Amino acid sequence: ATGLNGEVEVVRNATLRIDRTAPSVEPSVNGRTFSLSASDFTSGVRSIQYRVDGGSWLLYTGEVTLGTVGHQYLVEYYALDNAGNACLVGEMTVGEEDTQAPYTSIELLGTLGTNSWFTGDAQAVLSADDGNGVGVSSISYQIDSGDWQVYGGPLLFNETGTYVLNYRSEDAAGNVDIVRTAEVKVDKIAPTAMIDVRDPDFGVWYNHSIPVTFGGNDEGSGLFSVQYRLNGGSWSN
Repeated sequence: ATGLNGEVEVVRNATLRIDRTAPSVEPSVNGRTFSLSASDFTSGVRSIQYRVDGGSWLLYTGEVTLGTVGHQYLVEYYALDNAGNACLVGEMTVGEEDTQAPYTSIELLGTLGTNSWFTGDAQAVLSADDGNGVGVSSISYQIDSGDWQVYGGPLLFNETGTYVLNYRSEDAAGNVDIVRTAEVKVDKIAPTAMIDVRDPDFGVWYNHSIPVTFGGNDEGSGLFSVQYRLNGGSWSN
């Protein structure tokens, strides 16, 4: 500026910084993990924001790994520069397909005798584990050649017999476990022992040695052994 007296002010200067260009964001996805990289060649990047499946916006600070295998996540993102410019919201799908079937397990409960036979009521408890997958949606079972049914609780076997129990599970992604098989053997009926000896010679007396034959039958698991003892002595087969 110049005054009326002719004096001229020293030259001064000012810098005007204009940034009308929004930053850009480059996403990278690897399975369930994603990263975001932003650039702005004028005022510089202030921050990157993202949100998952429509949730709250979060400040991006580094590589993010999402938790559930088999879930496809919608990730939205944008960047803000130091001039206040924001880029358009971008979006990407992050996640891995769940191709792993769940594993189905069985636990048999009851009073167990020998050779895997239950001597009273038996119960079959089924469960399934889908690991890091999307989760188990159902467990099914089949008894002998009957229809497949959805498992809703412990299965009761309260009649003597041998049962073939098939079972499997399915997860929410449609993966089905292989059919697994267990044999449930129930025998609630005791065997019957029998003795065979000829009639006495005189009344209830024999006047010589006599052969005695033992036998037995069992309607359930089958006859294992017949035992006898004489005059309260030790038992013998």
